[in-house]
Amino acid sequence: MKLVVLCQTQFGYHLDTWYYCKYLEYKNIDYVCWDYGKPKKVMDNVNAVYASRQSSSCKRYFNYLKLCINTIRLKKPDCVFVKYFKLCFLLKICFPNVKFILDIRTADVNKSQKKRIFNDFLLRFEASFFSKISVISESLKIRLRLPKYTYVLPLGADKLSNTKKSIDKLNLIYVGTLTNRDIFKTVVGLKKYIDKYGSTNISYDIIGSGWDNEENQLREYITSTGMENVVKVHGYIHHDDLGSHFDRCNIGISFVPKTSYFDSQPPTKTFEYLLSDMVVIATSTSENRLAVDGFDQHSILIEDNEESFVNALVMISENVDYYNKREESTVFKIHTWPVIVTKLDEYLTSK
Repeated sequence: MKLVVLCQTQFGYHLDTWYYCKYLEYKNIDYVCWDYGKPKKVMDNVNAVYASRQSSSCKRYFNYLKLCINTIRLKKPDCVFVKYFKLCFLLKICFPNVKFILDIRTADVNKSQKKRIFNDFLLRFEASFFSKISVISESLKIRLRLPKYTYVLPLGADKLSNTKKSIDKLNLIYVGTLTNRDIFKTVVGLKKYIDKYGSTNISYDIIGSGWDNEENQLREYITSTGMENVVKVHGYIHHDDLGSHFDRCNIGISFVPKTSYFDSQPPTKTFEYLLSDMVVIATSTSENRLAVDGFDQHSILIEDNEESFVNALVMISENVDYYNKREESTVFKIHTWPVIVTKLDEYLTSK
């Protein structure tokens, strides 16, 4: 099957499409993306086609659309898989007889309500041009009021560590974007915990980057509070290089603000932590509650504030034997990428 993937994130840096390409095992995949100047990732069955960003925002946007059009004309694919981006509906207008699948991984999560309303409206309008649509969760499908025929293609996750973990020390890890996630609250909460219980038995690795100087703000706070030996802010680390961090850590932090616009977003990190035998501290959004329902020995649900984070750390430290008795569950395996991509393959090849 000849497949063209249109995703504006540079190849290798959008987790979902990276694993789609990896596990689909199609011999002919063309991936059209922007060149952000990051190290170029390579996959044997993928031809990455890069659009330059060296121009004004308007011009480079239409240059990207032009590159998508040229690739579709040249490759004559059996299917075009589009990770939603603004104005992607123009491609469907240009190629009315080509099979397209519009994939929606997120609604707008901007803090501005006006921007969220406008961008979600635009997404719905553009989706109306596509006869095949996939979405990350049933709750997001409902929130965006997508058509009934929209296919739910769930979130996938990787087992990044095979190390059996005991809770002898509290080795925390957060992996993900720092933008609009309020990770600062977890560091403030950790400071309160350390002030009361000491720092000899705890560490915290924060892996990720953000758009609004979040990394530097975290580092400045950590330095000003003398927590340099406890909290490490690593910045962005590619997914393939996370294994050693997941081997060492035993408590995964899935901290998502409890807002209406985050509530329907399943966090990848929750499943990655669970698959890697960690205890998960997760804010009690609807999707996190679904992910850990019935697995009390594997997780603690909290509010999105410092005090609730501190209480979770205390609960684990005072109930080590209880959490160490947890056993690996086969239920988590339904969220692994090979399982998810099998569903994608069925949808791609369907009429």
